[in-house]
Amino acid sequence: MARVLLVDDEVDFIEFVKPCLEQAGIDVDIAMSGREALESVKKQRPDVVVTDIVMPEMDGVELVKEISRFDDSILMITVTGYPAWDDKLNSIRDSIKVSLLKPIRLDDVLSSVDICLAVVNKPAAK
Repeated sequence: MARVLLVDDEVDFIEFVKPCLEQAGIDVDIAMSGREALESVKKQRPDVVVTDIVMPEMDGVELVKEISRFDDSILMITVTGYPAWDDKLNSIRDSIKVSLLKPIRLDDVLSSVDICLAVVNKPAAK
């Protein structure tokens, strides 16, 4: 079964997206910070990481870099409320598969995760 790690410090985002992914037959782990997410990746490798960019302590840019160093085969989707790509975001452009702009639609998250799972040839549902 496909595994997705959902990373955001906003509970509302997690509560919005997690049930939708689970209903699609995807195992979902959650992390409320970049550091928590990095520990989760090391314990149980996800197929896809969906991460917010703006988070305290370790932002999504640093998280993407750290995960890529650990295992560059994990596909990453970034979510941000900032439409402009700056130098910091450009530094991870090659490491991410999809970038979504908040406010997001559930259909966009599902289709992005499906695209990533197709790349790793892992179906969402059993």
